Parts: sequence; C-alpha cells; structure tokens
Amino acid sequence: MRLHDSLDRLAVAKPDLDFAIQDVRHISYRQAAAEADRLANAMIGAGLRGGDRVAVLAKNSIEYAVLYFAASKAEVVLVPLNYRLAAPEWSFIVNDAEAKALFAGQEYLTCLDTIRAELRTVSQFVCIDSEAPGWTSAGEWTSRQPAADAGRSEDANPEAVQMYTSGTTGKPKGVVLTHRSLISTSEV
Repeated sequence: MRLHDSLDRLAVAKPDLDFAIQDVRHISYRQAAAEADRLANAMIGAGLRGGDRVAVLAKNSIEYAVLYFAASKAEVVLVPLNYRLAAPEWSFIVNDAEAKALFAGQEYLTCLDTIRAELRTVSQFVCIDSEAPGWTSAGEWTSRQPAADAGRSEDANPEAVQMYTSGTTGKPKGVVLTHRSLISTSEV
C-alpha cells in the first residue's frame, strides 16, 4: 500500500467529503485526488523519476498536503524543509538530499533566492501558492508539462519521505521513511 492509495480510495468512496479546510477554503477528496494526479503527472513530465528527491519549504496548507500525495503517485521522495531553519541549513539539506525540484510557499521565496545559486541539483523552482518573478507557479508548471502516467514500481515498500534533524549537534542528518512506516502511523 502507498500513501496515495488512501486518498484515491476516499476520492471514490466519499468524493464530496472535505479532504482539508484552510480558513474559508474547502477541498474535497475528489478535488484533492485530481490535483494530486495533475501534480504527479507534471513531476513525471518534467523528468522526475522514482526515487528522485523533491524538496518543499512551506507552512501547512492545502497545497502542501496535496504535494505529499502527488509525490507518492509520482514515486518521488518528498524532502520537507523546516521553515524555522536558516537559509544555509536549507541549502545544506537540499544539496545533501540532491533534490531535483524545490517547491516553496510565497513567504520563503525571497530568502530562497539568496541561496538559489548554491542549490546544485535543483532544476525546477515552483511556487505552490502564488506567482513570483524567477519562480514558476504551480498552476503554470502543471499546465506546461506533458501528460504522463505514474507507473507502479516493483518495490513493495518504496521510500516516501526524507526528513532531516535541525542539526543542533552539527550538520542536519537525514532519515528516509518508507510508505509502510508512514501508513502505519495513520488511521485512515
């Protein structure tokens, strides 16, 4: 079982049930699954392959939640960045993970632009919640990628998320969590 399987199951069983509520905005399971499909197809269409790392720096939002499921569908490994860290720590983590794409919330773009040249492996810079100079908006990014089908790998328990410590005793250290380990902590 993969992380996105529960989303797809609920999109069919309870399509109009709220997947998430943020302020006055609601998104149903059907809408969340469709958006996750679009993002996953865009990831694959942009050349991301199973096991590639995709970093994200944002506060909790509907877009952030959907990104977890899209990464699962595309079989890429999400690397969440702690927004409380400093730019040099983000740079270290992104480079250590060898992230090929960076998704970010609008409030972090200015700070990320100061380290952009240091991010050696990132070729895709996507803003998840607005438009900004030098960044591709998520809507534009998904619309310009060719349609692709997220195939299933042979791995019964692939990597899902690579999380990092804050590095209080040195450099941040990463640990990889599999789909099974994430699902075992949920009650969906």
